[in-house]
Amino acid sequence: MEQGIIIHITTWQMGILLVIAGFTFIALIVLIGLIYRKSVTDKMRLKKLVTERTTAMEMEMTMLQTAFDSIPFVLFCKDREQKLLRVNKAFEKMFNLPREQLIGRTEQEILNIPDDVTSDWSVWDNRVMNERETFHIEEEIPVEGLGVRIHETSKVPLIFDEKVIGILGVSRDITVRKEMECAVLSASNAKTAFIANMSHEIRTPMNSIIGFSELALEEDMSHKAQTYLYRIIESSNWLLQIINDILDISKIESGKMELENIPFDIADIFASCHGMAKPSAVEKGLALHFYAEPLGKNNQLVGDPVRLRQVFTNLLTNAIKFTQDGIIRVSAVIVSSTATTRTIRCEVQDSGIGMTQEQINRIAEPFMQADVSITRKHGGTGLGVPIVSKLVELMGGKLEIKSNPGEGSIFIFEVTFGLVYVPNATKYDTKLNAGKPIFNGEILVCEDNSMNQMVISDHLARVGLTAVIAENGETAISLIKKRLDDNKNFFDLVFMDIHMPVMDGLEATQRILALGCTTPIIALTANVMSTDRESYAQYGMVDCIGKPFTSSELWNCLVKYIKPIHWGDNATEEKHLYDNDLMQKLYKSFYSDNQNKFREITDSIKDDDRKLAHRLLHTLKSSAGLLNEKNLQLIASELEDCISEGLIIKTERLQMLEYEINKVMSKLAPLVKALKKAVPKSNKTYEEVETLFNHLEPLLISRNTECLGFIHDLQGLSGTEALVKHMKSYSFRDAVNALAQLKETRRMG
Repeated sequence: MEQGIIIHITTWQMGILLVIAGFTFIALIVLIGLIYRKSVTDKMRLKKLVTERTTAMEMEMTMLQTAFDSIPFVLFCKDREQKLLRVNKAFEKMFNLPREQLIGRTEQEILNIPDDVTSDWSVWDNRVMNERETFHIEEEIPVEGLGVRIHETSKVPLIFDEKVIGILGVSRDITVRKEMECAVLSASNAKTAFIANMSHEIRTPMNSIIGFSELALEEDMSHKAQTYLYRIIESSNWLLQIINDILDISKIESGKMELENIPFDIADIFASCHGMAKPSAVEKGLALHFYAEPLGKNNQLVGDPVRLRQVFTNLLTNAIKFTQDGIIRVSAVIVSSTATTRTIRCEVQDSGIGMTQEQINRIAEPFMQADVSITRKHGGTGLGVPIVSKLVELMGGKLEIKSNPGEGSIFIFEVTFGLVYVPNATKYDTKLNAGKPIFNGEILVCEDNSMNQMVISDHLARVGLTAVIAENGETAISLIKKRLDDNKNFFDLVFMDIHMPVMDGLEATQRILALGCTTPIIALTANVMSTDRESYAQYGMVDCIGKPFTSSELWNCLVKYIKPIHWGDNATEEKHLYDNDLMQKLYKSFYSDNQNKFREITDSIKDDDRKLAHRLLHTLKSSAGLLNEKNLQLIASELEDCISEGLIIKTERLQMLEYEINKVMSKLAPLVKALKKAVPKSNKTYEEVETLFNHLEPLLISRNTECLGFIHDLQGLSGTEALVKHMKSYSFRDAVNALAQLKETRRMG
């Protein structure tokens, strides 16, 4: 029988086990205590850490919100559902709502904004989040109490862990800025209008100053008097250049400068520039060298020859101004070619004073000279180079300047022009430096101002051309229709003023062309800002001459359309068709035409006939400008503006007008009286007078200025005073009636 294992534990062994168990229990208690203590400590540390991090986050959030609130622009954040997450004080102030009502809601839910506005916002928000792009827009936002405000808004995507979680928006109120921009634009438009008006006002009297001076040079006079006239012409042209520069820089800066795109020959431009620059260069002993690389037979460039000539003219003027001795070289060479284009490298090089790099940088700015001393020594507006630079840029090139002090300067630019083949290109050798062209032809001059009629007619007569005068567009059409009906030859050329009573030049041009008239029509105008060459071309005008014009400008225009029969010599020019001095005729014309002018003006104002009042004042202003009576011109211009703007004319301004008219008339009275006394009595027989009238009548009917050659024969004949007066003032219709009355009186007598 098996017996089980019996373990006998002695007392001491039991004691040892109990001791071990006790120590184990104590160790467990200690361990549990340590674990508990550590747990409590960890909890305290964790709580402290959480508290600290919470505080830090709260501080960061506070700082972020403070930063948000401190920004004066409207700031906001939205989630993917376009609910507001955060806004700043500017947002609250703009919509007059507390933050608590904004957060967690969409703008459509809370803002009193039209649905079309909030719908646009929603569209932009979706685009920002879907396309992950920043968008900038200008928008109109209605704000309570302030009306519609203009805001500049930017919206960017909020990205976290490469996912778009919403958008951030910044919106700035730019209403004031926009209003200021509008004010600046309005001021700029006012400036442009002022410049346009001043251009017209200055050019009108300049027309007479330059025109009369050039005509006077062709009369017998002392060398000193000729010198004075040359100085008058030189100063007048200088003033015109300043006016043109200011007009051009204004047009370029306003973006209104447009270039032509027509065929031209650069050699012709160089010939013109050479003629312009030669007198100044010769005076300073400078040599001029021009070179234009040939394009090939009958090939022409396509571009704007007028503006290209202006570029070379400005650069040449500068080169001559700042060069005391040596050579000025102007060149145009082909640097690259295609079948339809030519790239031309143009250079203007002088041996003048040169410039530093700092001075080169300065002269590109409008109204700036290279140095203050330049203005004192050489004068100028500081507009030449800036205009050249901007014109070259409009042509697709860039102006480059190379210069060193004392070593001269080189102005370089490259421009690519179109190329065309002109198989029958006809070129006239103008030879304007050698003499003047002499023509045989008839010109229709459409001009309403009688004194301007005298100037243009006299200029044309001196180159062999007969002027037929039309006071307005309607009269011009009648003259041309009559020639068509009578199967007579058309006029060789038509000079068309733009601003005329009854019918202006633009409408008249269209109606003349509609008749089938092929005569070239040339715009003749002083207002170069109101319409440009492109607009004239749209109406059918082939060219343009600005008022005032010089003899050379007129001749250059004439030879384009009428072939000269020969070339005359300025020094040996034949006497004019009639002996009366032009200025004397203008004095007498003004004196006779304005005897009752003040009463006519006041009557038209009293009858509220503003159209008539405007025309009378406009004519008076222009005529006063031709005589250089500035005070009368100024007050007439002021009243003309009042009529145009529908303003009430004050009595004291009319009194001033009357005073100025009387002052001018008083000054002219003794001159006119002396001229009348100088007229000899005629001893012509009855048959001779009859023959004279028979020759004169068809000329008056056709408004042919050859009738002026009969004035000398008419003066002194009894009863011809009114006839001569109408002829001198180019009032041909009244002259025809006066002649008919004279013939009837003689028949009855």
